[in-house]
Amino acid sequence: MNYYESDLQDTTTHNNYIEKIFYFQQIDKVILYEQNMKLLRIYNGVTMKNEKQDIQCPGVILAIEFLPDKNAICVSLSDRSILFYDAGSQNYKIVRKIHVPSTQKCLCYVKRKKVLFSAGTDGTIYAWNMEKIFSNDFVEDEAIREKEKKEFEYKLYITENTPWFTGDIILCVIDLPNINFLATGSYDKLIRLWDLRGNSTESS
Repeated sequence: MNYYESDLQDTTTHNNYIEKIFYFQQIDKVILYEQNMKLLRIYNGVTMKNEKQDIQCPGVILAIEFLPDKNAICVSLSDRSILFYDAGSQNYKIVRKIHVPSTQKCLCYVKRKKVLFSAGTDGTIYAWNMEKIFSNDFVEDEAIREKEKKEFEYKLYITENTPWFTGDIILCVIDLPNINFLATGSYDKLIRLWDLRGNSTESS
């Protein structure tokens, strides 16, 4: 087969290398971020036109994910936070924010479990309970958030029997829905499989 470059052109000015690019079918958006930058660039999935609705984040972007049942764009940042932006609002307002204990370079949402997995530089995998985070009981007050950050009360939102530890920097996380496993790739040149079928999770 012969392939040709499309007539559609990206006319946006980029300030650094393109780190990652994603397409989220549920909202028909292409979203990308540049290396060491704080801006999410958002494009129409049909025209590839930048809609001038980019998201300016408070920290350098490390990873993004989409939560279809919450209609939220999830972003992991260098300031050790994970932000959730409302994909249905015109200006993508922040609807939730959680503090994390270490830099989280990977995000993976498992919808059937309603869990967001994150992992990163300390070789730890966290499983965030989205039902708790998106419930009415979630802490919204900024002063309480600061207390939460200092006292590590983020554990209120982590699922039972987690976090899990691999022992080295985790570079990628992916869901394997057909076998109900989570796979992680780490700096130690190992792929680990995590069993999501029961209440307890084991690596193999």
